[in-house]
Amino acid sequence: MDSNLNPNESFDYVLKDLDPLVIAIGLAVASLAPGPAGEAGAIAAIAFDTKRRRWDGVVLSAASMIPVVGYVPAVVKLGWLVFLLNQRLKRVESSLSDLTQSPEHALKILEIFGKYQRSIPKWKITRKLRERVDRIVASVTPTDPQDEKRARP
Repeated sequence: MDSNLNPNESFDYVLKDLDPLVIAIGLAVASLAPGPAGEAGAIAAIAFDTKRRRWDGVVLSAASMIPVVGYVPAVVKLGWLVFLLNQRLKRVESSLSDLTQSPEHALKILEIFGKYQRSIPKWKITRKLRERVDRIVASVTPTDPQDEKRARP
């Protein structure tokens, strides 16, 4: 399979960038709630994005606090983050054979994506993401059966 990533970079990429992206999506969803809950979600998203120096996310989260019209930037940010997550998952999926050459990496990928598999809601809008995560989990086979029991509940 043609992979444009070296296995160690790919593995680090999965560990370091995927979880914060999923957290940012959760905060973006929280910022869509009406009233004080949405404002709290937007403030948390601003703090989260500021810490990671994602200035575009900071601007969109700040704009989402504007009454009524703030839903537009909030939805734009959520769509943008879901798009980024889908692109990253696509890169992981295309590099999977390189990523899982090490048994330790295969087990870690099963743990990470098993967690995502359990936590992504079964909504129509998340169907493509769930399908991609399901394919990733299904295509990783640990070499030790005990490892598989630990990674897959």
